[in-house]
Amino acid sequence: MVHFILVHGVCHGGWCWYKVKPLLESAGHQVTAIDLAASGINMAKIDEIHTMADYTEPLIESMDSLPPGEKVILVGHSLAGISIALAMDRFPHKISAAVFLTAHMPDCTHPPSYVVDRLMEGIPADFWLDSKLSSGLDPVKPKPTVLFGPKCLASNVYQLCPPQDLALAEMLMRPGSTFQNDLSKMKAFSEVGYGSVNRVYIVCNKDLTMKQDFQRWLIENNPVKQVMEIEGADHMVMMSKPNEVKLLLESAGHRVTAVDLVASGINMAKIDEVHTMADYTEPLIELMDSLPPGEKVTLVGHSLGGFSLALAMDRFPHKISAAVFLTALMPDWTRPPSYVLDQRGGQVEHATLKEKCESADELEEVLVKQKWMAKMGKAHVQPVLGTEVSLCSCPLQKN
Repeated sequence: MVHFILVHGVCHGGWCWYKVKPLLESAGHQVTAIDLAASGINMAKIDEIHTMADYTEPLIESMDSLPPGEKVILVGHSLAGISIALAMDRFPHKISAAVFLTAHMPDCTHPPSYVVDRLMEGIPADFWLDSKLSSGLDPVKPKPTVLFGPKCLASNVYQLCPPQDLALAEMLMRPGSTFQNDLSKMKAFSEVGYGSVNRVYIVCNKDLTMKQDFQRWLIENNPVKQVMEIEGADHMVMMSKPNEVKLLLESAGHRVTAVDLVASGINMAKIDEVHTMADYTEPLIELMDSLPPGEKVTLVGHSLGGFSLALAMDRFPHKISAAVFLTALMPDWTRPPSYVLDQRGGQVEHATLKEKCESADELEEVLVKQKWMAKMGKAHVQPVLGTEVSLCSCPLQKN
């Protein structure tokens, strides 16, 4: 399970994640959709919020309240890229990855205003249509707020979203600010804080608010660990492409290690030299033993790899957040591990015989012969079908 903290852009609130949140939760993840100050159901008014730090305070409080040792994936949309950067700079040890979803992504060289100013300077005046603008956006009115108008939302922000989402935005939108004056006075984010967190950028190629060229410039200005793209996504990608967002968030920022067990893949040992499951699993055990203190992993085992997973789980339960058995053998804690393998052998054999027998009576006759031969200590049976069937649970004996 992963804890995602989702942070909205200017004029929006946690409500804009209403499609993505249940998708992630149904997959077993924990999701927190933050309302920043004067946004969503937060009771403050934008006139009372003077700095980006004040605006971001609900996110900072949420990060500060995380249990010791818990790490989250931060997701910032649009202007929230600056908000998650503030959290990254302060709590790098609590963040496993930060995802910039068509979002402002500052660097560690310039004040945060550098990237916001770059965008605002490139937006033509006719983009705003019926929006209400002030300070930094409209030099005639010095009050630092913006409120997207219905025409602007429909044409330039929500243009690929269902009409219901546009109607929702028109009802819930609140005035916001880019806080450019405040951002210009801030120091650049630090390399040891913000710069130390794994960053992922998701490009939305039909975004008319933050066009793809600008998103690519952000990535070039401050390269990230991973770049992903959602085809046909507008600025409100969490509404126009929620399933794609969910899938990319789940894959974002993860480190993947594919282990070669002994005598497998490029491991140089030969299977004749491997005598126990413990020996076979040793590369996985060594990897688990080498994990840094406090790091937890999700183990995924396929087929017989379920046994190897179980060995690691039994030895390192404190290092494993979840274990995934991908059509894999999964032992219990009341019987030897061989129990499930023996059961599988019997089921496969029975299913094969059932396919080859022309009637239930013929199947019963073959099974009776198998049981009789097993009692006689034979390793193999020649049933009436003429197909050799190996008795996996019967020990090999000499006549």
